[in-house]
Amino acid sequence: MSKEPASGFDLASMQAAIRIMKEDGQRDRWRRDPAAWVTERLGEHVWSKQTEILDSVSKNKLTAVQSSHGVGKSHLVSRIVGYYIDNYAAGDFFIVTTAPTWAQVRAIIWRYIGQMAAEHELPGYVTQNAEWKIGNELVAFGRKPADQNQQGLQGLHARRGVIAIIDEASGVPDQIWNAIDSLTTTPESRIIAVGNPDAVSSRFFRACTTEPGWNRIKINSFDTPAFTGEVVPEDMFRGLVQKEWVEDKAVRWGRSSALYKIKVLGEFADNDEFGVIPLGWIRLANQRWLDYQELSETEKQMQGPRGRIVLGVDVGHLGEDKTVILTRHGHVVTSIEHWAKKDTVQVAQFVRDRLDGFSIAVVDSIGVGAGVVDQLRNSRHKVYPFISSATTRRRDATGTQGFANLRASAWWNLRELLDPAMDARLCIPPDDDLAADLSTPRYEMVHGGRIKIESKDDIRKRLGRSTDQGDALAMAYFVEAYEREYPDGRISLKRPIPYTHSGGTWVR
Repeated sequence: MSKEPASGFDLASMQAAIRIMKEDGQRDRWRRDPAAWVTERLGEHVWSKQTEILDSVSKNKLTAVQSSHGVGKSHLVSRIVGYYIDNYAAGDFFIVTTAPTWAQVRAIIWRYIGQMAAEHELPGYVTQNAEWKIGNELVAFGRKPADQNQQGLQGLHARRGVIAIIDEASGVPDQIWNAIDSLTTTPESRIIAVGNPDAVSSRFFRACTTEPGWNRIKINSFDTPAFTGEVVPEDMFRGLVQKEWVEDKAVRWGRSSALYKIKVLGEFADNDEFGVIPLGWIRLANQRWLDYQELSETEKQMQGPRGRIVLGVDVGHLGEDKTVILTRHGHVVTSIEHWAKKDTVQVAQFVRDRLDGFSIAVVDSIGVGAGVVDQLRNSRHKVYPFISSATTRRRDATGTQGFANLRASAWWNLRELLDPAMDARLCIPPDDDLAADLSTPRYEMVHGGRIKIESKDDIRKRLGRSTDQGDALAMAYFVEAYEREYPDGRISLKRPIPYTHSGGTWVR
């Protein structure tokens, strides 16, 4: 005789309750272990350093990750955004990501976020404006407010706290860090700052070194699977830094260079005591260039550069050095082009193609470059010869230091134009080889209190190549000083009349 089921018993409800209990248990485990969420929920591999970062986020309010190039840090922090969205109810946390430029916000982290949300059917949807919504509720966004505008990140609140992710953290100004500090006051709030260790003057440097409360993680190229032998899926392995890249940069930049220390070793690089141009100043000029690119066409017309277009031409001829034509319009570098193994006739034609009635070329006239100058003059184009060994009585901005030759004068002029203390405005495109060119040359004081810049031959011995792009930039921005010193456009090997810089104007 069979028994009747107990009154009110519902098998389907019991199964549903068991399923919910299992899901809740799994969710609790994922909340404690974000790496497990990435591997189990997304089906993605997490390599050892990524696991360390995710573990830090679960346990520490503040996590700072200084890393070398190509370790997958931006991809990983996009998973942190998905982890909070998927494991907590809408309104529990609000997530904000920021970076130095809007292009970095939208095209890097939020591209990864959008792909992840769609592929794995995470709650809600991601918009083209770097926003994540669940129903009508905004639960996360990416922002790049103006550097001085903290209001862009104020007034954000959630029941449990705010999760703030700072990507490319060396380039984010202190004002934005301060705004983020004011948002993340609850115990469960988090700040995750990641980036290359570019600037020792940044808040990111302090977070990675001296500021209390941060859990600090360092990743260099030699920590990655290509060097450690850690087994990872093939597609992940290909996306991480490779031995060939590291070996190439050791040759191109030199193992003692600041760029090698930053990009390969993941270390903040102290400025060379006798370096002409600090790397931090170059990075500020890179940031100004990126900010300029984000302006609308109307804003560019109103705020953009004025005056002539100037070409700096470093002639490489048929040897190992490349010919470089760098074009600037006012304070903005608009293009950098280079060619290998071109003769003077070809180089002269390249220059002609880029000159008009108002522009001018400054051409390195030592050796084969003199032939380019002659051809341009014969075709009646505006060209100034740059003879690096020529003497000069030009003084630095303080009026106290002279120069050993024209090369030293041009490079020191570029240094002053990049000096933040002198209202620097130059906008230089981010390019690691150009940054290496600019940060490598050293100077010394020689007889008579004059500044001498390391010769191209000495730099070639140290760097393994010539600083072609850097020399082209120095020449392009020397044209105004050149015209004051050589008003007829021709360099005299006799010492010209000295002039100095005083109160922002040049006086003879």
